[in-house]
Amino acid sequence: MNYEDLTGSLLAEIRTIFLAIIIINVLYIPIYKRCINGFLDPLLIVVVFASLANSVPFYLYFAGLMRTELFLFILLFEGCFWLLFYNTHIRFKYEINEKTKKNENLLVERVGLLSIFIVILLQLYIYKLNGIPLFNESRFTATGGNDTIVNLLQRIMSPFSMFLSLYCFYKIDSRKKKGYFILLIILVFSFFSGAKGFILRLISAYFYYNIFYKRKIPHVKWYFILFIALTPLFILFSKSDYALNAYLYRLIGNGDIYWNAVYDDAIDHIKIENPIINQTHLLWGPFRHLIGFTPGPSDMAIVGESIMEYAYSYISGVPNSRLPVLGWIYFRWWGLLFAMFMGWLVAILIKKVPNMFKNSLISAFYKASFYSIGASFITDGYLGFSNLLGVIFFSMTVACIRLLTQKKQYGHVVNYNN
Repeated sequence: MNYEDLTGSLLAEIRTIFLAIIIINVLYIPIYKRCINGFLDPLLIVVVFASLANSVPFYLYFAGLMRTELFLFILLFEGCFWLLFYNTHIRFKYEINEKTKKNENLLVERVGLLSIFIVILLQLYIYKLNGIPLFNESRFTATGGNDTIVNLLQRIMSPFSMFLSLYCFYKIDSRKKKGYFILLIILVFSFFSGAKGFILRLISAYFYYNIFYKRKIPHVKWYFILFIALTPLFILFSKSDYALNAYLYRLIGNGDIYWNAVYDDAIDHIKIENPIINQTHLLWGPFRHLIGFTPGPSDMAIVGESIMEYAYSYISGVPNSRLPVLGWIYFRWWGLLFAMFMGWLVAILIKKVPNMFKNSLISAFYKASFYSIGASFITDGYLGFSNLLGVIFFSMTVACIRLLTQKKQYGHVVNYNN
C-alpha cells in the first residue's frame, strides 16, 4: 500500500486506529508504571511509538488487508515480548556503586576533547560527501544504504556524540563556558540532521546524565514536554505546506513496515537463510573482508528494504524492520520463541547491564549506550547490533587514551580492569 492509498483509507478507519491505540496503551500501563523513569526516559518514547506502530495491524486487519494468521502472530509476538520484558525488568534494581576510579577526571577531559574533534571532523566530512540532510530532498538520499562509507562514519561518530552530550552537561554543571559552547555545536548539528525528532537525542543524553551519573530521575514541567512533542513540526514546516498532516502520518508511520509487508503478500516472499547472521550483520559486516567471510545472498539483507523492493520494485526510504516482521520471516510460528528471547535480552540490556559499571562519567556513557541499544531493538531489530559497533570502536579509543594517560603519569603502564 503506497502513501496515497494509505492516507485515503485511513479516513474510513480512523475510529479503528484510535480505538486500537487506546486499547494497546491500556495494556501497556504496567510497563509505563514499573519500567519507565519519568517523562524524559527514552524508553517512554520507544513504547509510545511502539503502541502507535502496533495499531497499524489492527487497522489493516479490520480493513481486510491483513489475513488472520499474520494478525494473530503479531498479537502473540507482542504479547510474548512484553511479558518477558516486564517480568525480567522488574526483577532487577539499578545499583549504585559509589567507588570511582582515581585520575578519572583527566581521562574524562581527554576523551571529551577528542570527542569534540571527532564529531566536528566527521560531521563536516559527511556533509561534504552527503550534503546537509536538512536541505536534501530526503535526509537518507545519498547515504546509499547500510554498507557505505557515510553510514559507517555515522555509526563511528554516534558514540562520540553521545559522550559529547554527557560531557556537555558535565561541564555546564561545573559552570564552565565550554559546556555551553559544546551545547551550541550539538544543537546546530542536530538541527542540520533533518531528523524530525532531533531534540530528542539531547533530551535522552540529559536523562542518561542524570540517572546514571548524578543518580537521580530528572523532572520537567509539562510545557517542556509539549515543546518536545511538537518539535518535529518545526522541521516539517520547513519542508512542507502540509506539516500537520505529515506529522499525524508520521505517528502512524512508525508501523509502515506492516502495510508494506502485506502489499502483494511481500512478507511471505522474503527468504532469509541464516537469521542470526542476518540480524547481526551490521556488527560484523564492515570486517567481513578482514575475517575472510563471504556472506550469502540474504546474509546482509535488510528486511524492510527487501520488502519495499519486492512490493514496489523500487526503494524510497526503508521502513523499520520491527521484531514481529523479523520473527515471521525468520522462523514463522517458531518466531514466538524469538519474541521471548528478545524480550528477555532487551530487559537485561536496559536494567541489568548498567549495574556492571562503576560510577563515573565514562561508565555513565556505557550505561547509557547499553540502555539505548536495548531500547533500539524495540524499534528495529537491526539497530542494536548497528549501535554496538560504535561502542566497540569508542571503547578501543578510550583504552588507548587510558594507557597513554597512565604511562605519562606513572612512567609505566598500570594494568587494571575497567
